[in-house]
Amino acid sequence: MGVCLKTGNRELRQIAASAALTASVVGVTEPAIYGCNLRLKKPMVCAVICGAVGGAVMGIGNVYGDAFANNGVLTVFTYAAYGMTRFAFYLAGIGAAFFGAAALTYLVGFEELPASDREQNGE
Repeated sequence: MGVCLKTGNRELRQIAASAALTASVVGVTEPAIYGCNLRLKKPMVCAVICGAVGGAVMGIGNVYGDAFANNGVLTVFTYAAYGMTRFAFYLAGIGAAFFGAAALTYLVGFEELPASDREQNGE
């Protein structure tokens, strides 16, 4: 999400927006990893740092699940079965990881990719 908000490259913004959507709704993170983060390097470091912070928050709250489910909006209630306190820690961990990575990427920035020929011609 941070790449989507920060970049001036229209094609990269489209890739980042669709990657953020698939990561948040259904928990599929490969488009974000391979489409944006590894190519730009700094966003990947930001995602790893904030993912560790989110995991630490969940660990402090003793969050666990007993069902196999990708983490996303559609499966968030898998973790609600063990009480509201653990579920609150789960949501806080998700927020720290997702929004923290977006904010840190926006603040740290990254080296822009060159615009493609289509974008330079205004297409």
